[in-house]
Amino acid sequence: KALDSAIANAVNNFKVDRQNLKIKDIIVTEGLSLKRFHFAGRGRIRPYKRRASHIKVILADNNIKNQKLKIKNEKEEFKTGKGKEATKLYGTKS
Repeated sequence: KALDSAIANAVNNFKVDRQNLKIKDIIVTEGLSLKRFHFAGRGRIRPYKRRASHIKVILADNNIKNQKLKIKNEKEEFKTGKGKEATKLYGTKS
C-alpha cells in the first residue's frame, strides 16, 4: 500500500513517468505504541502494547541523473577564466 501510494503521489504531484521511477530507499521506524488489555480469566487483565510503525518510501527518477549531468556540463562551459585571465576581463577589487 505504501509503495503504491508513493508511486501515485509521484505521478500526480510531480508529473513523473511511472516507468522511470525506481525505489531509492525504504525506511521503517518505530511509531506510536498504544496500551491495550486482554481480558483473562478470574477477573484479571493482561496488558499489551499495540505497536505501529512509520514507513518512508523514497523514489528516484532515472532521467534526473542525466539531466543533472547535462546542466553541470553546461555550467562548466560558461565559467570565466581564473587568475590572470579573470583580472584582465573584470579588473581587481580596488
